[in-house]
Amino acid sequence: MLVRGCSPRLRWDDTGEVKKITAVDAGLEPDICTFLSNNARLDRALQALALRSFLVSHTLTEGQPTYTLEPHSLRFVTQHISQNQRDKFSTQAWVLACQAFSSGQSLEPL
Repeated sequence: MLVRGCSPRLRWDDTGEVKKITAVDAGLEPDICTFLSNNARLDRALQALALRSFLVSHTLTEGQPTYTLEPHSLRFVTQHISQNQRDKFSTQAWVLACQAFSSGQSLEPL
């Protein structure tokens, strides 16, 4: 989902024309998009978080890794970043999720 959320999506514009929208166009911060688009860097970061027991790594039947956030991770984050930062990252997570899943199924497959 993280990588897909950074990929351009096809959307209808206000005039009914199909337009390619990047994650940055949709509101994702460029630095976050750059980080998530770098597979090697993202893999290293996820592995580091798993080593510190913030995430649990699973492998899907197709061989794709997936991660689950450990409950203590949320408590740690809420204690160590400001409410403003939490709000910012929450908004960015919503933008990423909305960008990852197409709202126009006739335009592109999921």
